[in-house]
Amino acid sequence: MLPWILVAAGGAIGALLRYGVGKGATAIGLTSMWGTLGVNLIGSFLIGVVIFGSEKQGWFGEKTRLFLTVGILGAFTTMSTFSYESFQMLESKQYFSFALYFVGTIVLALAGIYLARLLIVQGLR
Repeated sequence: MLPWILVAAGGAIGALLRYGVGKGATAIGLTSMWGTLGVNLIGSFLIGVVIFGSEKQGWFGEKTRLFLTVGILGAFTTMSTFSYESFQMLESKQYFSFALYFVGTIVLALAGIYLARLLIVQGLR
């Protein structure tokens, strides 16, 4: 039962953080697409930190890792929103924006994971 509670509590926190980042992006004049991109990049980096920190450095136990990755970061990242926004751009024939957004999100999210790995796995030797 405890894992379910940890995921639910983390999910609530992640959802609130996601909502806050989206509101913050629009408050400074950015479109929701940039809030989504920012969340995906931040989330990708942080999940790398948690996973590599847990596996390679023993920073987090299994329950904390579950709370952070599945709970907080699972609700915080927004790949479903990313997919929908990408589809909207294709549907409205915004091909350049779609290509930039799609490739930028995937490449930079992978770069976030790689950067976290470099910092934690190789940087702490």
